[in-house]
Amino acid sequence: MLTFRRLGEGILDTIFPRHCLLCTARIRERGDTLICEQCWKKIPLIHAPYCPRCGLPFASPAALCASPEHQCASCRHHPPPFEVARAVGRYEGVLRELIHLFKYQRRLRLGKALVALMDQHWGERFPDRQFDYLVPVPLHHRRLREREFNQAQVLAEGLGRLRDIPVLTTLLAKRCWTRSQVELSGQERRENVRDTFILQRAERIHDKSLLLIDDVFTTGATASEAARVLTAGGAARVAVYTVARVVERSHGFRHQ
Repeated sequence: MLTFRRLGEGILDTIFPRHCLLCTARIRERGDTLICEQCWKKIPLIHAPYCPRCGLPFASPAALCASPEHQCASCRHHPPPFEVARAVGRYEGVLRELIHLFKYQRRLRLGKALVALMDQHWGERFPDRQFDYLVPVPLHHRRLREREFNQAQVLAEGLGRLRDIPVLTTLLAKRCWTRSQVELSGQERRENVRDTFILQRAERIHDKSLLLIDDVFTTGATASEAARVLTAGGAARVAVYTVARVVERSHGFRHQ
């Protein structure tokens, strides 16, 4: 049966060759992947050392010489309400293109690939943590109507299936419309999302460990506000997991 399936895939690839969404090169790998192997290899992964709290990459291993728990300046001066935040890669290059295609051009099949990427790096990002629930960052109903899907929910549901973790898709709701965060400064982002989330049926998360899911971690304003609401609602611990995070050049991170 497997031989016939591979034969069928080979015939289809010959008649209808697949091309990479990013570089247009022909895809030789079997399966339903939309991205060629060379482009996957270009994904700018985040590697240690990074802040043990927010996951910001450090420029050098020397940053952890004083203590393996050494945190970045932002986390030391303004401790976030989440326990840890982790991302697969930096929000640039190939990974930025993939997220834009998925999020803004509605290439929903890319959601499966991004979920697989998050699952692949799960063990490294959360080696000693167990979670009771996954919680996607919600969209306001107007934004949801415009986009027609919530990218965070697609990622959370995919990860939930792979990791066998329940997903609480209606736990958080966004009660008011906010400006797009794209062009806002860090302070403006924090003000923009303040008091925008509400908790529904808080009894479900009492003393539970939650993993907040989103596509991009920029300044942490959205994740922090959502984590604050979840913690205030009774959650024992809240962590954050995103596909990518923005890393400013001024941080002097290492390219690998």
